[in-house]
Amino acid sequence: MDVQERLQIRERVARADGFHIEGRQVDPVTPGQLDDVFASARISVPASIIGALIAEWLATGKGIGAEILRAIGGFRYDEV
Repeated sequence: MDVQERLQIRERVARADGFHIEGRQVDPVTPGQLDDVFASARISVPASIIGALIAEWLATGKGIGAEILRAIGGFRYDEV
């Protein structure tokens, strides 16, 4: 077996260990990591929704973000 064949075998074994995304090896999510995944989602999802509302309000002055500000300004907290 020459060096080239050994390198090909080594590459196949490396690909079998995990997933490859854009040439980088990424380990699959294991059950022990699910707590971390849900904790990060608990932080990132509300932040992304708030960011979208603020961007919508700043860009157009209309939409849900503007309605929330109007309701707060009019002391209509049941509509918030």
